[in-house]
This record gives sequence, structure tokens and C-alpha cells, in this order.
Amino acid sequence: MTESAVSAGHLYKDEVLEIEPQGLEHITQVQRHGKPFQMFTLWMAANLVLATWVIGNLAVGTFGVSMLGAFVALAIGNVLGALLLGLLSTFGPRLGVPQMIQSRAPFGLLGNFGPAGLNYLAGIGWFAVNTVYGTFALAELAHLNYFLALTIMVVGQVALAVYGHNMIHAFEKWMSVALVIVFVILAFFTFKAGHYGLGFNPKAPVPFGGPTGGFIITIGLALSYAMGWMPFASDYSRYLPKATKPSSIIWWTALGMFIPCVILEWMGALTVSVAMPAATAANPANAIAFLMPGPLAKLALLAIAVGTACANALNIYSGSMSALVIKVERSPLVRAAIAGVIFGGVTAGVLVVANSTLATDKESLIAVPEVVGAAVLVGLVVAAAVRFRFRRWQAAIVVGALGGLLATGGSNATAAATQYSNFLLLLSYWIGPWVAVVLVDWFFKHRGSYQLRALYDQSSTVRVGTIAWLVGLGVSVPFMNQSWFVGPIPSAYPQLGDVSYLVSFVVAGSIFAIFGRPHAGPVGEVQVEVTGEVATPPESARATEVGYASQEV
Repeated sequence: MTESAVSAGHLYKDEVLEIEPQGLEHITQVQRHGKPFQMFTLWMAANLVLATWVIGNLAVGTFGVSMLGAFVALAIGNVLGALLLGLLSTFGPRLGVPQMIQSRAPFGLLGNFGPAGLNYLAGIGWFAVNTVYGTFALAELAHLNYFLALTIMVVGQVALAVYGHNMIHAFEKWMSVALVIVFVILAFFTFKAGHYGLGFNPKAPVPFGGPTGGFIITIGLALSYAMGWMPFASDYSRYLPKATKPSSIIWWTALGMFIPCVILEWMGALTVSVAMPAATAANPANAIAFLMPGPLAKLALLAIAVGTACANALNIYSGSMSALVIKVERSPLVRAAIAGVIFGGVTAGVLVVANSTLATDKESLIAVPEVVGAAVLVGLVVAAAVRFRFRRWQAAIVVGALGGLLATGGSNATAAATQYSNFLLLLSYWIGPWVAVVLVDWFFKHRGSYQLRALYDQSSTVRVGTIAWLVGLGVSVPFMNQSWFVGPIPSAYPQLGDVSYLVSFVVAGSIFAIFGRPHAGPVGEVQVEVTGEVATPPESARATEVGYASQEV
């Protein structure tokens, strides 16, 4: 590490108004700061958003689940998701690297392109979806044109991500307090008015699988929402001191995730019982305004807009991290083209499958030009990330700009947001087997000890983790039950709901447990921290963008 880099690290450390100088670099001990409690405020604020509320709304309003069944299923899904997020967050202080850099250990440099590329696209997509709803709230609150409100939302959210880690934590800390106050008021009206004895609704839009199937699908909804955050986990804990107790990180992270998610999702479920049809309107903010009188409704709209920024700051920041991960040293144009073709082809395939499922619903069909356009756009976005060299803040601007363009949504932004959501939820199936491989590698193959040199090795290709991930994902396809695709097993046995997450998790984890090998240093080897001001990087890392120069092992 050069003296200027050390100086930048000292200057940044816990400075909020400094643009974060680090990108994918390992965070040395001299740069570490913070307390485990900040994980609580971060995840609390990030989940006090309309998207969380919608999960409960879907359970009762779309799948017809009874109120008691929805409450229990949402609690189960959130307990599982919160604990997994807490476990992944413990990697940050131990290694001091972003989550998708650690993922290279079981997947390999090129094998990791799949998860990292999907996470990059998800960051763009979820930013767009959240921004649509936040923009409607801001436009209604301030009586602004949609596109002017959209511009304000995008610029503000991108600015947070450009400033980086410390600004995001500071913003989430203060907003968690403000948002809790507003949502406690909203919770008072919702829990007071809700009908708790609401039974299963066989006339719901999609009462697929009856009470049992709906119950299982609801668990999957809550868990899949939590899983969407898991590839981000270590990005926000990697600055914590290495000696931070893992148990403290797990519990503060889990509580920060569980409390807002389960309460808002319960509120979303209860809203269906008192605010129909507003609860299922294209703009769900209408239902919240319905519940709260006059001035308080405006306060709720403000909370929705601010909450959007809390969630999207993370989507942009971690999405930009993944964009850097899929850029490797000496990326020729042909490698970028291959990556673009693969991701574009997967996109086209997903949309074609969706159309085959929606064949009986002509209004929901995705037009051929839209399929081609989406595939080309995804291919170009991925190819650009592979081919061109970005700094972290530049990548954040790219992710925000692309998400902002998607959020324009053509002539009907809410309809576009619904389509984006379906597409992203279908793609989110990749996260279950990825989590299984990463956890098995961490706890059983390396036992938390990695050679940092191996994580930044530019010569590794595809490892067993990639194969286990793909097989787990492939085996789970027949079990999928989603609005755009219903596999043969839930079609034949609808009472099973959607157990694809469990299937992919178990299969991928088992394959990697049997065939996987440690690649990031032998078991028991502990990373060596830099104790002086300057360290000499390995020859193979001196020219890399990721800045492994901060460490010699």
C-alpha cells in the first residue's frame, strides 16, 4: 500500500463527508471503525420501505392466505432470512472485503461472473422498481410532474452511493429514527383497523394451492425478499474491527432485518382487509393514504419517498461493487462479448418462458420487440462492465443512471414496475444455491480463514462451487411457483406451494460439501494484517484495479 493510499484511508476512516476512496480493496486494520449496532440501524432503515409492505399485501390480496396463516408464514420466512443475513455479515470484519470478492473462493474468478453479474443487474432493476414507487409518493406529495420527481429521486440516491460506505451508514442511522416514528403512527392505524379473523379467500386473484400452498408460497415470498439483500451483506460490515464479536453482528443484523420486515409485512396483509380495492391498486401508496387522515397521509408519503432512498442507496452501492467484480485484469473485447451474449441469452430465455406461461392472458404477454430489447440491453450493460474500467463512484453513477432510465417505464411506469418485479423475482432464484455454497465454503471448507492473495488471484477460472450452484439451480426449476413460471411439480401438486429455494439450497450445498475443496488458503491459516504504513504487493496484483496492494500474506 502506498503512503498516499494509507493517508486516504486515515482521512476517510469514519469521515462522512469524504467520498470513499476504496472500491474492492481489502480494508486494513488501520481503516477499521464502527460498532455492531450500526448494522441494526442500516438494515432497519433499508427495510422500512413500501416494497416490504407489498410482500404482506401479496400474501393476502393475491394468494388469498388467511390473516393468521399470513402472520405465521411471514414470521417464519423472516426469521430464516434474517439469520442467514446475519451469518453472511460476519464475513466482513473477518476478511475486510466485499461479499462478491469472498464469493470468488468457492466459485473462481470466472465462475463468480454468474452470481456477480446477476447481482449487478438486480441492483439496477430493484433500484428502478423502488424508485418508481418513491417517485409517485414524491410527485403526489409535492405536486410535481412524474419525470421531475424521478430526476430528484435519482440524483439524491446516486449522491448517497457516490459518497459511499460512511455516508450510507450515517444516512440510514438518522433515517431509521425518523422512519420508525412515521411507521409507528401508520402501524397504530393499521393494527387498529385490521380484521384479524379473515379466512382463506378462494376467490383471490391467484388462490393457487389452497391454504397450504398459499402458506408455503408466503414463506418463500418473505424469504426471497430477505435473500435479495444477502449478496450485499459484507459490503456494509467490512469496515468493522476484525475483533468484533460475530454473535453481536449476527443479532444486530438479524434484528435490524426482522423487526421492520415482519411488522410492515403484517401491516401490508392487514391493509387488504380494510382498504380494498386501494390495497391492490397499481400505486400501493394509495392504500396507505387511505388509512391515515389528512396531514398524516402526507407524512406517510414523505416516509415512502425517504424510505426509497434508504433501500436504493444499498442497491446502487452494492450493484456498483458487483460491476467492479466482473471486470478482470486484461479483459479483451471477446470476453466482454461472450459475457454479454450469455446474460442477454438468459434474459431472452426467461422472458420466452414467461410468455409461454402467460399464453392464456394476452394482456400480460411481453411483446417480441420488448423481449429482444431487454436481451440486448442486458447484454450491453454486462459487456460494458466486463470491458471497461470504472472506479467505484463511477460505477455507482452508471448503476443509478441505468436504473433511472428503467424507472421512466415508458408510458405506464407502474405497469413497468410490476413487470420488472416479476422478472427480478424470477431471477432471484439464483441466490438460494449461491448462499448454500458460500456458507459451506466458509464454515466447513475454510472455517473462516482465507488467503487474501487467492481472493484477488487473476488466474483462477471456474471452481466446483460454480458447478454446484448451477446444478442446484437447475434441479430446483421444476419446483418453482411464480407469477411468470409454474413448474410441473407445483402444477401437479399445488398444495406444495414453492419449495424451490429449499431444493436448490440443499442440492447445491450438498454437492459442494462433497466435492468442494479449499482454494483460498489451507484450513486454519489466518490472514495477516498490515501493521506498518507500507506493504509490498505481490507481483501478480500490482497492476490490478482492485488494489490488493493493501495486503501481503
